[in-house]
Amino acid sequence: MTVLLPKVLFEPIRAAVTKLAYAQPTLIGAGALLAHGVPLSLTTKDADFLLRIDSEELPQVRANLGDPWEVMSSDAKHCFTTRPGGLRLDVVPIGKPSSRPSTVTKNAFDLRGCDLAAARAAPLSLKSRGSADTVHAQVPPIPVLVLLKVIAMDDSPSTREKDMSHVVTVAMTYCGDYFEDDRLWDSGVPGTLEHTLKPTWLLGSDIGKLAPEYSREVFRICDSNEMARRVSALPSAEREGANGQDFLDALREGFEAGAGR
Repeated sequence: MTVLLPKVLFEPIRAAVTKLAYAQPTLIGAGALLAHGVPLSLTTKDADFLLRIDSEELPQVRANLGDPWEVMSSDAKHCFTTRPGGLRLDVVPIGKPSSRPSTVTKNAFDLRGCDLAAARAAPLSLKSRGSADTVHAQVPPIPVLVLLKVIAMDDSPSTREKDMSHVVTVAMTYCGDYFEDDRLWDSGVPGTLEHTLKPTWLLGSDIGKLAPEYSREVFRICDSNEMARRVSALPSAEREGANGQDFLDALREGFEAGAGR
């Protein structure tokens, strides 16, 4: 299946995939969720990529991108933009491949979950509306993308409303609009759980299976009364009548089951 993306996202993705192939680019963030077909409203106009380079190699990224790409500012040497046009490409240099997930901060970049995301990525076919061109981007599975957003929320909960909104949207649509994922009816999903929370539980379970080592980050978010209040106040949660604490409880319980706790 080929996913159609708006040009404002497709063009920086194409630039990264075609011009930075040597760095094994992995698409993350909202662009990656849209690539999976998650129904997000487009509130971001930048494409985010993990690159298998060291931060000292960022000047080479600009050289390989070529014109009209330029470094956004001296304080954001990992962000690239075009003028005119305003396209934006943000990269995170995660270093060369390692044998275990990164759980550290290096050169001001939070690398938690990045090795896992790069290792789990698989190609997705992407196109832009009105264009015949197709690119094949490496994209992590949805549970890993959600984990990266949970880590970002854990790092800075007061400034991550967009990430929180994305997590809620993913959880509510994780099994499709009509709950067509047969796993919802498996014996492992609690029969007493409210039906609308079963996709959230299943998302938590899938995160737990893939990344049990990140229980601390997941539990800190799920056990936060402030986070529950913020989730309840989100427009997407209000539309579905979702209670923030029930949502976070289902996510945590699913994670525990998936991680075998």
